[in-house]
Amino acid sequence: MKVAEARKLIGQKVSVQKHYSGIIEHGIILSVQGQNVEVDFYGMRDWLWLPDCTIKPTSEGDFNG
Repeated sequence: MKVAEARKLIGQKVSVQKHYSGIIEHGIILSVQGQNVEVDFYGMRDWLWLPDCTIKPTSEGDFNG
């Protein structure tokens, strides 16, 4: 995902797959600074580097949070 695409998803629910672990988590994008994305995972905030993860928009039916 490119930075511009991530910025459009600020405030929206997304699924995030971290390449180094393969785990898929659901959260909300809070901010984007450069290639760094701040995501809220159920109250725990984490900064992710865009090249190290795959972020996809999630529909309401796919998100349980």
